[in-house]
Amino acid sequence: MSKLLTTLLFLVGLALVSGCDDDKAQVAEASRQLVEADAKSRTEIVALQRDLQQGQTELGRQRDQLEDDRRGFADQRNRDPIIANTLTVVGTTIACLLPLVLGIYLARGLRDSSQIESTLAEILVDEIVTDKPVLLPPPSSLTALNHEMDSAAGKREGAE
Repeated sequence: MSKLLTTLLFLVGLALVSGCDDDKAQVAEASRQLVEADAKSRTEIVALQRDLQQGQTELGRQRDQLEDDRRGFADQRNRDPIIANTLTVVGTTIACLLPLVLGIYLARGLRDSSQIESTLAEILVDEIVTDKPVLLPPPSSLTALNHEMDSAAGKREGAE
């Protein structure tokens, strides 16, 4: 029996030793898998944090662009009435000065009256000489008009 007991104890010890090796191997394999899963999850977390940071950077850039646009619109909204008012003032000033400038231009033209007088004399001579005057009444009307003027002058002389 002692031999049987020794053999049995040896077998149980062997089973226990071999079972411990299996448990140690299982624990070691589970630890290794846990470490790999932890490393993988940490890598994923770092990638997600990087994506989040890029998203926040893009959001900040868009916010800055929106703020720049808002400032530009505000400046334009303040500038447009000033430009409109300036155009109104300039237009009114031009409208008021135009008659004055025209008057000055005509007054300067009247200074050179010798040219105007010679032009008017030429037109008058053309009207008198032509058979069909445009500005003066026809010659038959002129003789009747001269006759009426002579008779009126004679009546005045007789009345005096």
